[in-house]
Amino acid sequence: MNHGVAGVLVGRGALRNPWIFAQASASARGETLTHASRAERGQFLLDYIDLLLAERVDEAEGFRHEAPSKPGIAAAAEHAMAAPARGRERWVVNKLRALCSWYTKGFEGGSQLRVSINSAESVAHLKEIIDNFFVAATVSN
Repeated sequence: MNHGVAGVLVGRGALRNPWIFAQASASARGETLTHASRAERGQFLLDYIDLLLAERVDEAEGFRHEAPSKPGIAAAAEHAMAAPARGRERWVVNKLRALCSWYTKGFEGGSQLRVSINSAESVAHLKEIIDNFFVAATVSN
């Protein structure tokens, strides 16, 4: 009888360590596990910001399925989408705030980084904070 592993549930662990899949694959092949450097972690966040900024830009009409809505809800949703209260940059900043609460947990200086990211008012400011924490700190060490 084979008592090997049939599957693994990663869940939120991937939010703290997006490299977990490559590490699991390396482990299965009997290779030495590698860990992402501080600079690689920072670059991951910077690339993620760019990915979010490009999301749905130039997307073909009908590419995404949208569930049909109820009559009253459609008008409310249309009104909310038309209101310019939040732009794409605000959405990206908010997505990064959510991700960074997981991604920086257990990191030395992570709580200060989370405070800084939560106070960021623009994508440019967010990128500066990330660059200073992850990339510039690596260069100076």
